Amino acid sequence: MSDNELVREVFKRKRGRSQMEEDAVEEEREDLFRLTSVEGGKTYSFGRDGVNIGRDPGSCGIVITDNNVSRVHCALSVLQSEVCIHDKSFNGTFVNGRKIGRGRFALLSDGDVISVVNPNVNKEIGAFSFTFTGQINKRGTAPLDRQALMGPLDFYELGPIIGQGSFSVVRMGAHRVGGGRVAVKVIEKRKIAYDLVREAVKVEMQITQHLEHRHVVKTLNIIDSADFVAIVMEYISGGDLFDYIVGRGKGPFSEEEAKYLFSQIVDAFLYLKRKGIVHGDVKPENILVSFDDPSTSASEIPMAATEGHQETAKTISPRSVTLKLSDFGSARYEGDVILLDADNSIVMGTPTYGAPELFCSGDTPSASQPSITLDSSTDVWSLGILLYVLCTGALPKRSGCEVLLTSQLFTFSEDCKDLLSCMLRVDPTQRVTMEGIARHSWLEPYELGGTFKDEDSLAATMSLASPLAVRSNRPSFGPPK
Repeated sequence: MSDNELVREVFKRKRGRSQMEEDAVEEEREDLFRLTSVEGGKTYSFGRDGVNIGRDPGSCGIVITDNNVSRVHCALSVLQSEVCIHDKSFNGTFVNGRKIGRGRFALLSDGDVISVVNPNVNKEIGAFSFTFTGQINKRGTAPLDRQALMGPLDFYELGPIIGQGSFSVVRMGAHRVGGGRVAVKVIEKRKIAYDLVREAVKVEMQITQHLEHRHVVKTLNIIDSADFVAIVMEYISGGDLFDYIVGRGKGPFSEEEAKYLFSQIVDAFLYLKRKGIVHGDVKPENILVSFDDPSTSASEIPMAATEGHQETAKTISPRSVTLKLSDFGSARYEGDVILLDADNSIVMGTPTYGAPELFCSGDTPSASQPSITLDSSTDVWSLGILLYVLCTGALPKRSGCEVLLTSQLFTFSEDCKDLLSCMLRVDPTQRVTMEGIARHSWLEPYELGGTFKDEDSLAATMSLASPLAVRSNRPSFGPPK
């Protein structure tokens, strides 16, 4: 992995794949979808890796050598059983005669006709048009389609899938009455066979419906039906922090900009700390970027706008960004006991950002323990990795369980490096507390989290002097009574 760029990593769980995951791996090797040229009937098949249409043979699987066609005119991407077409052209991509528009996308259905020239002006479009055919070889368990979700979700017009996980998908949507955009996380009950997964879904529902903070994605509604759970959330238009960081390139932020962004996330975690909640999966992909965005009517949802987030990142000042924490699928309450696998690891969160007591089987204080009692120290470690990424645009190097604070930080202040050192202690009992982070001199310009309890203030003061926060014997928190 290069030190000069942040690379999205995919980590395989140590547990066996579900049948759904095995099917998905097989389908990556298959041709599942088809485009048929309106003129001549030539067919082009593609699988889950999608296909590009355009003038450049190096970038496109379907090449049209015409000056009216852009280098990459449009891109077809696959999310589970659905295909979206993204318009990247200057002259327009059309579906059934309707222009999508550059930077926007449409959800494709069987029989849709895609045109890379305007069919309303140019009648001889056969060589520039293709008919779309949906899944050719259906196998496995496809996600519930939009029609199957109607009834319980009648108040919302559902659009395309905009994200997915092992047991859920997230769809864009709009309220039929108010017209405001929403994001709808759909968790299918047939896919959550394990008791631990069912319990995690239950905890996520319990936690998210009570959260109300300016830096946490707001849950608007939770619908628990016979076949699925739907968590309706505010829609955040700016993509995630990962895309924002990557889009800004090497050294994405100045120290002051990194501080400004990080302070927002710390504020959210102080709020969670007071509620006794451990997020459990802190990473840029789970932090959303918000800025001004117009509402979208329900009728516009199938072709709702989507920005090229990485492409526009350089034009958006960090000072105009509001960050919002999302995805509480790994969240637990402080005091919850989590059992470790035989190799002292745990299926929770993401290894790159996860605390060593959760993922590292080396010489850690928890290495010989069969379980871990969760508290906010696991989130503190992950926030330390996040701060490093904000400062450098790269993931830190490691030596065993330890993180190495390299020369990439040479332009940053001693206060910044001190805070990172306090957060990235392998021993969780020696890490700075969440309150200690907020009280650290590096974040002094920001008033975070309001008033602390006396013992928290004492611990934070000790963190500045030692510079470690000595954690008191705080009582364990559990679910609200």
